[in-house]
Amino acid sequence: MTNSISENNKRIAKNTLFLYFRSILTLGVGLYTSREVLAQLGVSDFGIYNVVGGVIVLFSFIQSAMSSATSRFFTFDLGKGDFEQLKKTFSLSIVIHIFTALLILILGETVGLWFLNTQLNIPSERMGAANFVYQFSVLSACVGILQVPYMVAINAHERMKIYAYAGIGGVCGVSAEDDDRGTLLWETSKWQPSVVAPSPLQLSDKMIFTCAGYGAGGALLKVECTGSQWTVNVIDQYKPKDGLSSEQQTPILYNNKIIGILPKDGGGNRGKLALYDPANIRTPVWTSAANERFDDGPFIVINNSVFALKSDGELYVYEFQQNNMKLLKQQRIMDGIDAWGPMAYADGMLIVRDAHHVACLKIENPSPSPQ
Repeated sequence: MTNSISENNKRIAKNTLFLYFRSILTLGVGLYTSREVLAQLGVSDFGIYNVVGGVIVLFSFIQSAMSSATSRFFTFDLGKGDFEQLKKTFSLSIVIHIFTALLILILGETVGLWFLNTQLNIPSERMGAANFVYQFSVLSACVGILQVPYMVAINAHERMKIYAYAGIGGVCGVSAEDDDRGTLLWETSKWQPSVVAPSPLQLSDKMIFTCAGYGAGGALLKVECTGSQWTVNVIDQYKPKDGLSSEQQTPILYNNKIIGILPKDGGGNRGKLALYDPANIRTPVWTSAANERFDDGPFIVINNSVFALKSDGELYVYEFQQNNMKLLKQQRIMDGIDAWGPMAYADGMLIVRDAHHVACLKIENPSPSPQ
């Protein structure tokens, strides 16, 4: 881990030096070109150039605001892995930016043109040059607005693939990209459970949920990357009875809801199958009935059905609905002992097991996925 930290620090230092070099180079070019432009245009024309060309600066705040808003939706869809929704978001973003560019063009060619020709104090012999610069400035502003969706799409696809690990020493994120696979990107020791079985669960591009048993409860982490610098903060942490948690099984994020089985120390909902909204992981939107408690048993989503196995070998099938689940069937599969192992499903076959037996079930007519 020490070597990974060292390599990550070297990469951060190298990227920082490149950014400083680029800033110094840009500053030097700007100082030199300003001098040459002033020498070639003269004082009067240089003033006209800066006043009229300032149209770009005037609209830069619109470009910045739209870039931030667009980035939020792109990264959210990427975080969920919903590429169909990402395509729709990208298409809608292009349409919005086209209309915005057209609005700027209309305002620029009406109100802006009137202001330039009637309100600004420009020598009459230089009015033609001023209009020439103004037209190119408006065109540049429109092009800047139109390129926002494409630039945001590029930035959103920058290296954001990581593996998140939770252990007794805390939680860390490791790069999954080809160029630096295995490099430690971030870590925190502010959440240190004594025993960890469930894996961390990504809720969005910045939010990671992690939980553990034996009284550890759950925690919500916010992970951010600025340039090459990663930061992680524990923004919520609670005991098992106060929110979503699990002792054995990893919760599942499905159709923007989190499905989990609450631990033995989960208060009145202990052992129940529960449904949570990612925006509120402290209060369930649905729990199974009082006699439907699964201890540390596994569960799996097949199409739109949730299969949950009690630790004694009784299988329950629920139909997933947006804010609740409907019990469809229950059947004893085996006289199970500690049926805690994860289930596996492939080609219509469901494999379940306990401490001594393995069973293969043929699943027929699973609920269709919601459209």
